[in-house]
Amino acid sequence: MQIRLLLTAASVLLATAVVPGPAVAAGRPGAVVHAAKTWKLFRTYRGVGSWQSPAVTPAKDYKATVTYACTGSSGGFMYLFWQAKPYSFEAATSPKARGAVTLRGHAGGTKGNFRVSTWVDCSWTVKVYQ
Repeated sequence: MQIRLLLTAASVLLATAVVPGPAVAAGRPGAVVHAAKTWKLFRTYRGVGSWQSPAVTPAKDYKATVTYACTGSSGGFMYLFWQAKPYSFEAATSPKARGAVTLRGHAGGTKGNFRVSTWVDCSWTVKVYQ
């Protein structure tokens, strides 16, 4: 009878010794683990020099990235803005002649405009994800 109890206890222990989930494995038992957000392309704009988008309404949480390259001897800079109504404003900047700038926006959900401010010899591509 004792052997049977030991085997039963061992089988119960084996049955409950499952591989822990990611929250437990990360040392946070009971923590809620969220999957990473999958960004979907919402709009793409391309141009040279300063520019303003038509009115758009991205999701409340959006991501806008501008990649750019300036060819002039004056160096370059990049300002990427989001301006929405009534009083929403976000901006990201870079003083470099080439690179990328990203807005990790939380003020979407209302109609507004993306704006690029840069030198006339700077070409750029803006991609908006939501």
